[in-house]
Amino acid sequence: SYTGKKIIYGASFGVDYEEYTQADIDIIKPFYSNLDLVTVRESSGLELLQKYQLTNPQAGVVLDPTLLLDKEDYIKVVEDSNTTPPPGNMFCYILDMTEEKREMINQISNDKGLTPFEWSLDTQGSVEQWLRSFMDAEYIITDSYHGMLFSIIFNKPFKLLRNKNRGTARFDEIQDKLEISEYEGYIDWNKINTQLKHLKDSSLKSIVL
Repeated sequence: SYTGKKIIYGASFGVDYEEYTQADIDIIKPFYSNLDLVTVRESSGLELLQKYQLTNPQAGVVLDPTLLLDKEDYIKVVEDSNTTPPPGNMFCYILDMTEEKREMINQISNDKGLTPFEWSLDTQGSVEQWLRSFMDAEYIITDSYHGMLFSIIFNKPFKLLRNKNRGTARFDEIQDKLEISEYEGYIDWNKINTQLKHLKDSSLKSIVL
């Protein structure tokens, strides 16, 4: 049998409300109690674990794993791969397109004089090409949690279209941690990068057994 440490890093419920039945929890509990360490991405995740009575081991809060790497790490991935320049300079990474979002994209691109290009769940392309889209863009519009994270990683100004259907707890958590309150205004990237490094160091220390 497996004798190594069993760790869950940065798990996410994706929502901040109870959606599992007691029967679900009864199935999960013995597996949970067999873990050595559990961490989640949101404080709301800790509250849900308490409500589900999954408290042994006691979980902690850490950064999303994508934030444990630096911008330079992702740039190297792009440079070591076969990618092409994107067909525009305003990256629109939209998971759930609506007419309202389409109108907003058109309005922002016209106001800023930028050329939009899109990526959705149906887009055929490599992860490296997706990363290059963030790297080369001047501005980003996204309704995706990881779209927001990679905008932050690459220090790109962005407009977040909150996606309630996919839960907003994750958005709120990282916004609060990095003290990002205005997506349209000035973003002090030096301050955010400093705070991000502090949170990254703290997250890595928290998983040392």
